[in-house]
Amino acid sequence: MISPARTPARRIAALTGAIALLLAATGCGGGTAAGSATGEVTSITALDYYTDAREHAQWGELLTRCGRTAGVRVEQTGVPGASLVPQVLRQASSRTHGK
Repeated sequence: MISPARTPARRIAALTGAIALLLAATGCGGGTAAGSATGEVTSITALDYYTDAREHAQWGELLTRCGRTAGVRVEQTGVPGASLVPQVLRQASSRTHGK
């Protein structure tokens, strides 16, 4: 029987994919992403689908640590699971990146 809970490896893979998608979308931006006058990215918005406050907070801590390592500020936003991919695609195509 397959457990409905995601394994840590699957969660990490999902997070990595979401961050890669966000970084790719941010890198293609037309100036709407938060950044300095030189166009350097200083913050990104990470979307997740966790409705459990504890999981959302844990991912927030992980994203903050990763962002600090990368030299960017990460803003975490929760999105209902079924809306996550459409919202990421919509933001990437409109280059709004959560704004």
